[in-house]
Amino acid sequence: MSGIVGSYFNTRGSGVVAKLGTDGQVFTSTGAGLSQGFEAAAGGGKILQVQTVINTGVESVAADSTWNTWTDTTVTITPTAASSKIFILGQLNMGRNDDSSVRIGRTIDGGSTEGVLIGDERGSRQRATSGGNQFRLDYETMQSVAIGVDVPSYTLTDVLTYFWQGWDNGGTLYINREGIDNDAENDNTSITSLTVMEIGA
Repeated sequence: MSGIVGSYFNTRGSGVVAKLGTDGQVFTSTGAGLSQGFEAAAGGGKILQVQTVINTGVESVAADSTWNTWTDTTVTITPTAASSKIFILGQLNMGRNDDSSVRIGRTIDGGSTEGVLIGDERGSRQRATSGGNQFRLDYETMQSVAIGVDVPSYTLTDVLTYFWQGWDNGGTLYINREGIDNDAENDNTSITSLTVMEIGA
């Protein structure tokens, strides 16, 4: 017991600690030479809920110069508090045979689709999470990673829906396989995932 009685962490009332906090409070300093204090924990940054989808199958979208959704990459979240933010963490593995782009799409309560975590508008360029012509070969697989915070404008009970989308004007886009799907040991199957977390304000 040596060194405990009379220490700053003594909770038996016989030392430096003069009082105990209430349930939910944290132990804190009030300044050099002063008695300790207890106060409410700082708010903000709390993860209120997590929703995720993992797609292990092969799924394709058409190449028709519009943004198309891989339906099995869709995840929904209904915020439990006003003014929450949504942290997004996604990984997509895609095979293609032409210039393509991918992005995270989002709807609010079934409304119009908006791209999130995308680049700035610059001329005719697609506003995407990633893409371009760096992986044009049929045997290549493009991996796109999305990490960031979305700040949607919603009301409580609104359902926020997030999903991976692909854009192409020349070839079919596949996830979890290469553009040419050879059954060989040096080829692979992969996964595509999307996780959304509600962060309290």
